[in-house]
Formats: sequence, C-alpha cells, structure tokens
Amino acid sequence: MEGTTTTASAPEDRKGLAKAFAASLTGTALEWYDFAVYSAAAALVFPQVFFPDSDPLTGTLLAFSTYAVGYVARPIGGFVFGRLGDVIGRKQLLVITLLLIGVTTFLIGLLPGYGSIGVAAPIILVFLRFAQGVAVGGEWGGAVLLSSEYGNPRQRGFWASAAQIGPPAGNLMANGALALLTVTLTDDQFESWGWRVAFLFSAVLVAFGLWIRLKLEDTPVFKAMQESGEHRSPKSFGRSDVRSSRPSCPESRRTSSTHSSPSSPSPTESTASASCAARY
Repeated sequence: MEGTTTTASAPEDRKGLAKAFAASLTGTALEWYDFAVYSAAAALVFPQVFFPDSDPLTGTLLAFSTYAVGYVARPIGGFVFGRLGDVIGRKQLLVITLLLIGVTTFLIGLLPGYGSIGVAAPIILVFLRFAQGVAVGGEWGGAVLLSSEYGNPRQRGFWASAAQIGPPAGNLMANGALALLTVTLTDDQFESWGWRVAFLFSAVLVAFGLWIRLKLEDTPVFKAMQESGEHRSPKSFGRSDVRSSRPSCPESRRTSSTHSSPSSPSPTESTASASCAARY
C-alpha cells in the first residue's frame, strides 16, 4: 500500500526526520554516558566505597563483577522492551528506557557506602546496575527503529547510524567528566564525594534527552501499524496472539478482498468455510 510507505523526501517530513535522528543520537549518548560512568567508577572508587573489607585485588574484582551485571541484563532488556515497543510505540518505549537509566544512575550517586549501611550497599548497587543494563538493552533496538523508520527506505542504514554514533560519544563524555573531577579535586575529595557528581549530573543530561524525545511524534511505520491494526494493545501484552496465528477462512478472505466477483460461494467453498470456522 502506498499510504503505509513513508519517505523523508517531502519537505514536511524533513523536520521529523531531523528530530528523530537527534533523539536517537542524544538519547543513546546520554544512556551510554550513564552506563560508562559506572565502568570508570568501578575501577577508581567502588572497591574502596563498597568493598572496603576486601584486599585491593579482591575489591577490584568484586567491583568489576557488579559492572558485568549490566551486560548480563542487556539481553533481557532487549527482549522485554523490544516486544513492548511493538505495543506502546517507539517513542514511549524510549522515554521509559531513558527515565529508567536516569533514575538508577542518579540513585547510584546517592547510594551510601559500605561504611554507612553495611552489606546492603553492594546489594543495592547490583540491583541498580541490573536496572541500568535492562534500560540500555531496550534503548538500543528502539533507537535504531526510531531513526530508521523515519528515514527514506533507501537510506535507512544511514539514518539508523545515529544509534551507533551515540555510544562512543557517551563514553567520551563519561570519561571526560571523571577526568575533569580527578584533576580539580584531591584524591580524598574525589573518593569521598567527587565521583558522585558525575552520577548526579546525569539527571541534567537525561532531562535534556527527555525534552527532545517528548517533542517527537511516533514513527510513521508504527502509525501505519496502528491504522492497519497490526499492533496489539497493551492489554494483550504477554498473552499468546492466538488470532494472529490462525489462518483466515475462505469466507473471510472473500469479504476482505475486492468485490469484483459478486457470485455466491460454491458448495465446496461453503463447506471449507464452515469447517475452518468450526476448527478456529
């Protein structure tokens, strides 16, 4: 159908395409900032803050084991949010993932150390890191779809590259922020509270990303799915789509096709339709 194939060649679509590209790039950059600042902090301060009773080597290994939790959680986020994006839309999905990683990163910046709340500190840290990984796993696929589904079908590979540009930009931002803090603060200041600034600053970055994404409409492809009834409502999320797996009966195919043949169905067709209806 020509109406469901949207291109970005028309001038009125250019603005939406630019917004989608910016939303995909900035969103992934901000999420990978949050994801990467954790990795740097795991090497610099987490062994002392969350595992002070361990020797330096063991503390470092424990800190990096919490870092690995985020990568274990990413496939789960991709699976859950990938399906959810087909139900609620790409835009709402990416707002949720951005909020999730923003809140978890901010909470890590406020999390007391082992010296204040004991073993609860590393346990909460692992839980927040897991939530980070789930959010990043859901972000990746959604960001690719957001920019590619707005793009010209012949150039979707180019427009989808926005999601790939974001992660290295976020990594550079995270390491740059921590490098600036280590240069401007003493070692004691950085270990005591300075590292938290990089995590708390993510709230500002996430607010900027939300401002961009909330102003964006959902993709033309998802709108076409809504109009054609190919997407499922949130109420049906998590249930097996029985109807979609059923073959269409002959009578249904006749009514959904063009009415070019006004002739009544043959006895064979009637029998096949009744049999199909009885089975399904």
